[in-house]
Amino acid sequence: MIKHSANARTQHYELAGRFEKIRGLLLTDRYATRLKNPLAFWALPADRRLPRALMHRPLGDLLRTSFDSLAATPGIGQKKMHSLLRLLDRALHSDELEQERLEDAARDAVGDWTSAPTGGAPLHGDPANISEVTWAKWRAIVMEHGLGNEPLGRFAKSLHDLPRVIWSTPLSNYAALTLAEIRKLKTHGEKRVRCVVTIFGQLHSHLTEGGDSLLDVTPQTVEDVESWFRNNITATELPALESLRSGFIRPLVEQVRIDAGEQTANLVLGRLGWEGQKLSVRRAAMKLRLTRARIYQLLEDAATVVSVRWPKGLEQMRVILDRYTALPVDSAERKLLDAAAEAFFPNEYRPQISPTPAFLRRFETRPAQTTTTAWPTSAAPLRSVSMPMSPMTIR
Repeated sequence: MIKHSANARTQHYELAGRFEKIRGLLLTDRYATRLKNPLAFWALPADRRLPRALMHRPLGDLLRTSFDSLAATPGIGQKKMHSLLRLLDRALHSDELEQERLEDAARDAVGDWTSAPTGGAPLHGDPANISEVTWAKWRAIVMEHGLGNEPLGRFAKSLHDLPRVIWSTPLSNYAALTLAEIRKLKTHGEKRVRCVVTIFGQLHSHLTEGGDSLLDVTPQTVEDVESWFRNNITATELPALESLRSGFIRPLVEQVRIDAGEQTANLVLGRLGWEGQKLSVRRAAMKLRLTRARIYQLLEDAATVVSVRWPKGLEQMRVILDRYTALPVDSAERKLLDAAAEAFFPNEYRPQISPTPAFLRRFETRPAQTTTTAWPTSAAPLRSVSMPMSPMTIR
């Protein structure tokens, strides 16, 4: 028989007393809505020595179980009972957990965290180290403001920080999942989860602080383009070439430089004929010492950056092109806008290559003559045909 020391018995009674106190509070009507959630709902990824045998059980089920029965669960020792009480304390103070925020979210994609709420473990600058309570609050705010269809990459500080495969993923894809479900998705390790959580945290901070315009959380370059569009699209006179270059084209190329790199931005400038003659794909491949397939990949990256960062871009590009239809096709403004439309929106404006003509048979000079055989019908009975036989030579 294992003999418990006086110190161990004292700790046991202290834990039992805390459990009874917390249970008495949580079983009141005020906290009734929390009893259906599992204990894991209040766990953080950085927590250690969790009572895993109890994590899947609903909070109400645990509270209706005696402390001695929980302590007698196989694999549950005194340290894990300490962790159990810490999670119950978080459940009691869920209101404080919902106030977790990203510190300086607008300046840093991975911000510092606020001090932990009552009963919580310290948060050490890791956006992925949040509870399901906080995540539920963040995703609810995003959906309430109708942002579910917006691409994830639109609100990233830099698309370099976000895997390319989720640049265009709608926010609703993640808002419908818990953090545990997101971590179970294929290719979603902690780095990718951290990127997703950071963007939701930034949006939550902005929206709860009374931000009215989404331009406040979009890149400055896109805001500059939107401002130029509003100021010039209804003007009596068409914007001059220099205005197009500085107010419309240059900010978009700069955003491509931020998100896709220097090489891609320079390639776009070459395709626009920024410093002279427009650069063809073949010449660009020779100049950059890349294959033409790689050139097309870089151009696709640039177009994806513009479509993700500037969702209204295609619609506004059409409006701009319509305003300049009165100018000659060979004017500098028309050439620049046509090149920009092809570079930034290739699916809409890139010239379509005519299909290869059908392959012609080499030796077929005239259509083949088809012969049809008249098969006898039921009205014309079959006749036995006697085949002439060649005479046999008998030796």
